[in-house]
Amino acid sequence: MPAGTPDQRRRGDPAPPAGRAAFVFADLVGYTALTAHHGDELAADLALALADLARTVFRTATFVKTIGDAVMVRVPAANDAVDHALTLCEVVCARVDWPQLTTGIAYGTAAQRGTDYFGATVNRAARLCAHAQAGQVLVDQPLRDAVGRHDGILWEPGGEVVLRNLAEPVTVHQATWRRAAPRAVPAIDPVCRMRIDPATAIRSTHHGQELWFCSPECTARFHRSPEAFTKS
Repeated sequence: MPAGTPDQRRRGDPAPPAGRAAFVFADLVGYTALTAHHGDELAADLALALADLARTVFRTATFVKTIGDAVMVRVPAANDAVDHALTLCEVVCARVDWPQLTTGIAYGTAAQRGTDYFGATVNRAARLCAHAQAGQVLVDQPLRDAVGRHDGILWEPGGEVVLRNLAEPVTVHQATWRRAAPRAVPAIDPVCRMRIDPATAIRSTHHGQELWFCSPECTARFHRSPEAFTKS
């Protein structure tokens, strides 16, 4: 998910202001699998729906662009960046028939060209997003320092992490809502990677493990070659 990829913007989006800010990347998990098993039309609809949702949630921010199934947002205030990112992640990850979401946030300066941004801070945010697991919001140390005390957020130190193509390790923190109840493990279709409702899903087992599927098609694909969809 490299920064600077050709983007999609809506006419009328304002040019982002210059200066120090938080850069947020949010990416749908398993989007390639979803596209392969449910087709281009649904995949495109979900990518655009994520962009629309991000525009709504990040109300104090500038929506920079979409990059396939990911979005990039510039937020002037570090606190707002974390608050809005957690809200977006919470909303997306709770939606049935949607993939889960990963999010990365980095804070610093960036070079502006037109309405796009480039540089180390942007790259760091993109790599944090790629490193995150489903449902995680990961931030770098400058973002954590810029937020300071925030009574609504719990911070879990992740230590130094080596991220792809970055010369130096990055100190990572995971942000979660302090008010949030422990998240139930979502039912995820192992084939298309969408969250599904166990009450209406197709239930099956494989080597004693309970599995749920969104459709007969995904069920059949799994049982034809389960090794393609399970971890060894």
